[in-house]
Amino acid sequence: MNELIEKLINILEQEYTYYETLFNLSILEKKLILALDTVGLISSAQEKNNIAQKLQTLESERTNLVEKISKALSKPLETFNLKELIDNIDDEYKEKLIKIREKLQKKTEELAKINRDNSNILEKSLEFINLAMSRFRTVLAKSISYSRSGKNIEKVSYGALLQKEI
Repeated sequence: MNELIEKLINILEQEYTYYETLFNLSILEKKLILALDTVGLISSAQEKNNIAQKLQTLESERTNLVEKISKALSKPLETFNLKELIDNIDDEYKEKLIKIREKLQKKTEELAKINRDNSNILEKSLEFINLAMSRFRTVLAKSISYSRSGKNIEKVSYGALLQKEI
């Protein structure tokens, strides 16, 4: 049982490290968004994807361990969670699990906040771009055009060139 708990603590610490890296990447993404650095954003997204895959692997391992621990403690898996585990183990591991649980909760909350911020920045940027394109289309549609002979061409709509919204 102690070996399972030690493995669980190790996995949770690895997950925390990956969430810390995701958080730092999200802070970098905010700077990249504001700097309009699309190449940097693509690179960051690829790195985040790699980390997400690693987290998925760890999550699978963690789930298997939790299942084994719940069986060893004769607790139903459906309701078994980290808090319940902490309530049912030796003091030797309690403190470690409490600390890693708190660190994970805090980091995931911070990550969620920075991701919401980044999402809002992107959303506002797209709104601005769509507004600018709409006004540009309006200006182009109202433009007076002339043929080579100098006659006014009224039925040419340049706005059709920019009909797609982003």
